[in-house]
Amino acid sequence: MIPKHLLPSLLCLSSVAFAHSGGTVIAPYGNSTPGRGGYSPDIWATGHPSPGQTAFALTLDQGVGGAPALLVAGSGPAALPVFGMTLNVDLFKPGFFVAWTGVLSGSSGVGGAGSATAPLPIPGIATLVGIQLHTQFVVLDSGAPQGLAASRGLRVGINKGALAVACGHRHLSSYDYLTKKSVNDGTGSSPDDCQFNVAGTLLLTTGRDGGSSPVLEIYDATVSPLKKLKTVSLGSGAANHLMVHPDDKRAYVTVNDTTAALNYVHIVDIDPTSKTFGTKIGQVKGLATGKRIFEGGSISGSGRVLALAEFAFSGTPNIHIVDVQPGSPNRDTVTKVIPLPGVGSMLTDVDLDEAGINAYVCAASLSQSSTYAQVFIPTGKVTKVVPMGSTALFPTDIDIDPRGRFLVVSCPNSRNLLYLSLTPGTTFMQPRVFTAASKAQPFSVALTPDARTAIAATMSDGIWAWDVATGNIVWSVSPNGGGDAIAVR
Repeated sequence: MIPKHLLPSLLCLSSVAFAHSGGTVIAPYGNSTPGRGGYSPDIWATGHPSPGQTAFALTLDQGVGGAPALLVAGSGPAALPVFGMTLNVDLFKPGFFVAWTGVLSGSSGVGGAGSATAPLPIPGIATLVGIQLHTQFVVLDSGAPQGLAASRGLRVGINKGALAVACGHRHLSSYDYLTKKSVNDGTGSSPDDCQFNVAGTLLLTTGRDGGSSPVLEIYDATVSPLKKLKTVSLGSGAANHLMVHPDDKRAYVTVNDTTAALNYVHIVDIDPTSKTFGTKIGQVKGLATGKRIFEGGSISGSGRVLALAEFAFSGTPNIHIVDVQPGSPNRDTVTKVIPLPGVGSMLTDVDLDEAGINAYVCAASLSQSSTYAQVFIPTGKVTKVVPMGSTALFPTDIDIDPRGRFLVVSCPNSRNLLYLSLTPGTTFMQPRVFTAASKAQPFSVALTPDARTAIAATMSDGIWAWDVATGNIVWSVSPNGGGDAIAVR
């Protein structure tokens, strides 16, 4: 467990008000400070950030071998220039502490060769849920400008616990993938998409009510089974895709009304402290009319950009870019429509990098081939196209690693997942096919908070999980058949 002299500092954080600063429960932020050889220390996490998880730890890579290092932690982010480095943790807020000190492994003095693991076991105290811990490694490095190299900051949100929820087939199925327990949450509606808020306290689903009207449903995700709190009517048409803004205040839901040739992205208040919680508070402006289907969408971790993938049976597909930055005078307005020639007409999903500068898309075709592409949003140019054949058929869903190192894509017709490296250089967007499942057809995929496991809802055979490092299947469970979408916290 956390050493006794550090526990008061962690408990102190539970009384501090926090603002979410990223799109996932574990997310990097800020700038690093390079050291010897131009290497910047790299911070990440291993394990699940929830009470009682004694194996949770933070890891450091790419430091200078054999160097002393420390891990600082606190209640808020910062960008403070000090001793030639950028301090990404606010040392003036309550709860600032040194969480770990040690010496890096690796050949002494060699840049990039050093690594370490800093155990940060989380006590089994329920009141820790909701804490946002901001952390950073600092390394004593003579190759740095003033002798100190530093990682980026890493925000770690402590949430209720591990949970994967598959929706579809007129039900919700929850699975605690740490304790290996399943729950049939049940529902009278027909959910087609689902997503947790960043805090992991709410599950949102979109689809149809008992009839044919589109709705957004909001569930309390702190209890088991899940408890429905609100049902939000979205007018007419077919609700298709759901996106949650990283500030945890708004959800965006695409609704396609092909009869009236109108397209909507409704905005719903999902802040439980708001007087308008669980009500529709607006729509995205500037969407072109016409018989379009927005099949996928993504909001950048920075909370600035929303991208919508337009599915087209023929012709050139588009992605639609929306300004969603809080405080922007153009908030919730389409700023750009980017055509994607040469990508494939049936655009099924899009995901954005942290800054909202690069979009990654997948496209299917009736000829059974598939295509994956990178789009540079500022210029609207397709900068990389990767065609695939029978090993990755009909891609349907993308999830991006919070650090931007890779993508995973669900490919139901090939019964597998596809991994695409985002490491710059010769391996950029180089594909790796994960082990095929004998029966399962993965339709939607999401990464665990530490991005080490990819969990997929399959069309008719439950929930399956792959180890990202090896590409091998590590477990599966079959509650109530399958699902159309999955949410993981």
